[in-house]
This record gives sequence, C-alpha cells and structure tokens, in this order.
Amino acid sequence: MKKQLFALLFALVPLAAMAAAGPSVPYSMTPDLDDKASLQRGMQLYTNYCMGCHSLEHQRFARAAEDLDMPQELVEENLIFSSDLAFNDQMHIAMSQG
Repeated sequence: MKKQLFALLFALVPLAAMAAAGPSVPYSMTPDLDDKASLQRGMQLYTNYCMGCHSLEHQRFARAAEDLDMPQELVEENLIFSSDLAFNDQMHIAMSQG
C-alpha cells in the first residue's frame, strides 16, 4: 500500500509543477502607426541586426521606403549594405538556403 501511495505521489508532482503560473506582464504596448520616425528607426534596427538571419524576401526596399516616407537616397546609404542589391530589389538575407 505504501509503494502505491508513494508511486501516486511521484506521478502527481510534475502536474503540480506545470500548474505554476508565471508572472504577469507589467506593461502593455500599443503601436502608433502614425509615428514615422519610430517606424523608420525600427526599419534601421531590423536591417542592422535582424536581417542577417531573418529575411523579408517578399518585401522590397522601395515599398518599405514608400510606406515609411523615406527618400531613396537615405535608404540606399543607410539600409542597403550589399553592392549586389538595388533599391527595387527584394530584401534577401546573406545566408544560403541550405
């Protein structure tokens, strides 16, 4: 009887551990799609830090610039780092698809 009770206790311990809730998020975020300066900074951060691995292969630099009210010269100077890419090209990453 003790062995069965002991086995039942050990069977229920993982369930108690999984039921523990994490802390609630102390903040909320509401995007402001009219804040073009913030969106432009986000695009710069994405191309500098995220685009090395994460592609926007269906997005073009020209369309992103149009949506964010960025002039072509600014995009070419600050967001396009490869000489192989042009303003109207898709935003591919440098990593191979393998």
